[in-house]
Amino acid sequence: MDSLEPILSEATRRELEALEAEHWRRRKIEFGVWEGLRIAAELRAQILSVRPDWPRPEERAEDLAQHVRVGSELRRVSRGE
Repeated sequence: MDSLEPILSEATRRELEALEAEHWRRRKIEFGVWEGLRIAAELRAQILSVRPDWPRPEERAEDLAQHVRVGSELRRVSRGE
């Protein structure tokens, strides 16, 4: 969807995101949590076939930093700040 982003209106983008969310909700109901794990494994294998060095150390560091930020925000929100 990123390649189409410049030409999509915000309303269209929201509609596509809602359709995608509904698709994955139905898949989860039909196939269970294992479907998500299977898809994740397929995606990981696909990226490794193109980029065997993935993720590089700097990508891992960025990912960890993002998780720390999200965790901090979730704790802040749960405390009502």
